Amino acid sequence: MEEVAKIKNFQLNDKILDCANYLSLMYLGSRYPEEEIIDMDRSEGEKCVRCMETILSII
Repeated sequence: MEEVAKIKNFQLNDKILDCANYLSLMYLGSRYPEEEIIDMDRSEGEKCVRCMETILSII
């Protein structure tokens, strides 16, 4: 995210960084399930979608 921010010339706020960290955790758990199993409920899935929309809106 920091590299994209430099290229696109925008500031990263705490909400964007929190979303990026949250989505990274979800990605790692789904990509490498033998490391950590993620049991996700609807609210967590909706949070992933909101975070994705937040990040995509600034890129």
